[in-house]
Amino acid sequence: MILLGSSVGCSQPLCGLGLALRAAVSLVAVPQHEPPVKALALLSEVWPGQQPSQVPVTPRPEGDGACLRDPIRELIEVPAIGSWSLGALQLRAVMKALLGQMPPSALGVLMPAARSLFQHPPTCAGAWTQLAATGAGFPVPTTKDAAKARFVQELVDSHGDAQKFKNAMKKYCGGKKKRSE
Repeated sequence: MILLGSSVGCSQPLCGLGLALRAAVSLVAVPQHEPPVKALALLSEVWPGQQPSQVPVTPRPEGDGACLRDPIRELIEVPAIGSWSLGALQLRAVMKALLGQMPPSALGVLMPAARSLFQHPPTCAGAWTQLAATGAGFPVPTTKDAAKARFVQELVDSHGDAQKFKNAMKKYCGGKKKRSE
């Protein structure tokens, strides 16, 4: 179960939402022939409220989900597995999917799930990106730490431009993959 910060409390709906977000990230993290569209839709959601970033928000009736923005940020900031927050796990799952765990045709539904993390404060999104890019041998054994640092900076800088963001992710994750059966 996701531990929540003391300022959020653990109301039944919020705990349920935390479990749903965690399940959605888990679905994206496993190899699949077809992307889990509904899980990706949940992870791609841009919650209403003040936007500290340039991620576009779909207009909605006033009050529709706006109260969820800060609690959701707290849910994805706290460690979920070891020192990994749910935000970092979500971005890493998308990166692994791009590395071949999902078909190349999934690119269009994966990018919004990665970009949605940038609706949160830049310090959070940057930290999640840095953690998601870590690990010996990730994304390939020859990736140097300097390349990882460049990727993190490029992704943070380009999140407001969907095409630049997509190109940065594809470049870091090795471009378009051919799926082997």
